[in-house]
Amino acid sequence: MINNTSAPTLETVHQQFISWRSHRNNKSKIPQELWQCVKSLHTHYPYTTICKRLGLSSSQYKKRMQPIATSADNQLAIQQKPPKQEFISIPIVNTPLENYSNLTIVRPDGIKLHINQCSKDYILTIIKAL
Repeated sequence: MINNTSAPTLETVHQQFISWRSHRNNKSKIPQELWQCVKSLHTHYPYTTICKRLGLSSSQYKKRMQPIATSADNQLAIQQKPPKQEFISIPIVNTPLENYSNLTIVRPDGIKLHINQCSKDYILTIIKAL
């Protein structure tokens, strides 16, 4: 039924579905071989085109293809996850109160760090540590 020498095209898989439907028993499930062919089409065609051409419902397709999409989504999320940043250890320096300032640091991901009443030396130490 299936030619394993190369990746099937949408048209060849469509012909395989026609053949299977003409010879199947009533209400029989789509064979695993055909689902493997559909999976090979997954990366080449939009799912709407595949469903329409092969006579599949979108719920059938999504149920069978969800493990593929989930795996791809997980890989993408792992790739996009920002690297874990560690805390910066900064020694405390005693300075007179008149030389204190407030400091706000904003990371690219939007997290803010507010430090009130820190000395200029302390601010310079923080900047060097970044």
